[in-house]
Amino acid sequence: MKDSSNQDGIAAAGLTKKEVDWNAVWVGEYRKFSRVACHQPVPGGRDAVIDFLKSLKARNKAAWIRLQALRAIRTQLRSQGLPDDELDEVQLRLKQVADGERKDRVVLELGPGEPGVIDPNEPWVIQLLRTELRVRHLSLATEKAYAQWITRFSGRYNLRTEADWLAVGSFQVREFLSQLAVDGKVAASTQNQAFSALLFVFTHILKRDLDANDVIRAKRPERLPMVLAEEEIEQLFSFMEGTELLMCRMLYGTGMRSNECLRLRIKDIDFSMNQILLHSAKGAKDRAAILPDCVRDELAQRIERRRRQHEQDVADGYGAVYLPFALARKYPNAEREFGWQYFFSALRLSRDPRSGRVRRHHLHKDWLSERFKVAVKAARLSKPATPHTLRHSFATHLLEAGVDVRTIQQLLGHKDLKTTMIYTHVMRSGVTGVMSPLDRLNSKTTNHREKNTHRKPK
Repeated sequence: MKDSSNQDGIAAAGLTKKEVDWNAVWVGEYRKFSRVACHQPVPGGRDAVIDFLKSLKARNKAAWIRLQALRAIRTQLRSQGLPDDELDEVQLRLKQVADGERKDRVVLELGPGEPGVIDPNEPWVIQLLRTELRVRHLSLATEKAYAQWITRFSGRYNLRTEADWLAVGSFQVREFLSQLAVDGKVAASTQNQAFSALLFVFTHILKRDLDANDVIRAKRPERLPMVLAEEEIEQLFSFMEGTELLMCRMLYGTGMRSNECLRLRIKDIDFSMNQILLHSAKGAKDRAAILPDCVRDELAQRIERRRRQHEQDVADGYGAVYLPFALARKYPNAEREFGWQYFFSALRLSRDPRSGRVRRHHLHKDWLSERFKVAVKAARLSKPATPHTLRHSFATHLLEAGVDVRTIQQLLGHKDLKTTMIYTHVMRSGVTGVMSPLDRLNSKTTNHREKNTHRKPK
């Protein structure tokens, strides 16, 4: 929780409200890092600050962001009457690095943006690949992954011209995938992603068929999902606060995927129907999720804060948001309407890498993962949990509560019931409540001993 007395001290230092808010964020991050790494509630000293800045660098935070965090910590130390002179040299060096990065200061929050200019300097096959993927409205993540695999494949066989591509086929694809599996030791999902990229190029770009008998998809291992017990989730949530806590409560309370939560729009929260509408989810499907009653008030309060933020963006000449497919052309004013804005918005404006427009996107996909990892470590959980674990826990706990598996299938948005049935294998009582034969034997042995203990002596 934020310390109001420290907030007053920082505000008295002549900072703007925006700087005060950011200082509170970084001081909170610093305290949280200290509890986990140093086991100290209030960290101090040059070495502790440097360790924190190194942790930010490991999270790929730009130098100007680390400089902002350092200034916040120094302001906090001065407000408490603590010395900070030994950090002068650290701040000077960090400022020099930040000045060198200033030309790249605009952070690109990558999203499924609208088609923009394709680099004419890229190989012709990559240009055609990007065009075809965008025509089919596939995500930017898919485009990046496919382009990376095609670049590796063409480099492996030195493919430059169309004639070079006509000279390769199923044999080279199989050889490439085999090398990934044997030498690269990649996972089955990674191998299949590479195959999907090559299959897409051969089918839709080169208009050729790959021999299915020659190229076989890797068989993905059937793994049981990781599930947290209710007590473990309570312990985990106790080390979270603010936006990260609200997001995790919604993931567990609705069964949403992390990306679905990040891309949630204001208009999708339906208080009157007690539901959350998820549009264009995995598989380009829409579905309705549960709206937990315990978060209604917090969601309503956050919507009002988002309204004020959006009004300020509009006043500053911005206020537009990304709209999927051709909605921006069909409804030219919709991109500035409040209902279309992202619920979990980014803290700053960013430039869309495809359209080049400056807009307020949603939080970056790695934002929650980083904070979740810190909370798992602080809660001392032995399970390698991720935000997606909350979705698994949602389904498993509903099954344990007696909810019909078909209902859970609809809530999760699974196309096949077999996908949902996997959660029956991780229920604490099992799908049929079968008792282990060891427990049955142990029960008989215990009863037999109790009878012998209470038998009256002759």
